Amino acid sequence: MSLKFKNAKRIEGLDSNVWTEFTKLAADPSVVNLGQGLPDISPPVYVKEELSKIAAIDNLNQYTRGFGHPSLVKALSCLYEKFYQNQINPNEEILVTKPVDGKKCSSSDWTLDPQELASKFNSKTKAIILNTPHNPLGKVYTKEELQVIADLCIKYDTLCISDEVYEWLVYTGNKHFKIATFPGMWERTITIGSAGKTFSVTGWKLGWSIGPKHLIKHLQTVQQNTVYTCATPLQEALAQALWIDIKRMDDPECYFNSLPKELEVKRDRMVHLLESVGLKPIVPDGGYFIIADVSLLGL
Repeated sequence: MSLKFKNAKRIEGLDSNVWTEFTKLAADPSVVNLGQGLPDISPPVYVKEELSKIAAIDNLNQYTRGFGHPSLVKALSCLYEKFYQNQINPNEEILVTKPVDGKKCSSSDWTLDPQELASKFNSKTKAIILNTPHNPLGKVYTKEELQVIADLCIKYDTLCISDEVYEWLVYTGNKHFKIATFPGMWERTITIGSAGKTFSVTGWKLGWSIGPKHLIKHLQTVQQNTVYTCATPLQEALAQALWIDIKRMDDPECYFNSLPKELEVKRDRMVHLLESVGLKPIVPDGGYFIIADVSLLGL
């Protein structure tokens, strides 16, 4: 007799999504998966060297000390201070665009509609999820747009969860602003970052959340009872790598500065290739994804 087991209702359908579909289609070796790709960008040499050195220290191969390794916490705090000095609900159509016919389409053509956004807020609005630079559109929110969001968050006492994992991948003519640095926003903002995106080590699966103690303590509770801990050697290696670049943030050799320049060349090449086969790409101002209009293919 065979037994039939069913998934819990709360996870039904999670095994069927666009990523699993792409992966199956790309199993054919002749297919190039443009949905996820196969990154060939090597992380900085010093990042790999730090991991090698840390792995050789025995006491750093055990459980992480506390919710975050002290070195990592200190490095992130310094990074955030340096920066100080120097997705909205996907079910709601808050971003609108008015592309000009014949004009190359850019992610900056998607602009925030202040009235539409304001209509979504009320006394029961608990939180808003912001994603800038945006994945996958590549939009980098302007200072003025972020101020609109900040004003609404303050007016309705709303929490802002700001996904800024692509904060260093911003291309020429654009600037990333952290909404947590806006007046009145630090105490109501959780900023999310990513080692994978910052240092091109997506396989490390290591990230962070920065915010005031009264908000972060709740994230620590969830972390403690779900993931529990992250790989200690990876945290320490990341901390040391951050220290290296924090000390040279104004230097062109700093990875925060060199990576977007390297990827901008690849972005422009990909845009040209897509246009050469009759597609109309949306040129991203940040991040490393490109969306293209395929309607001309008649599919």
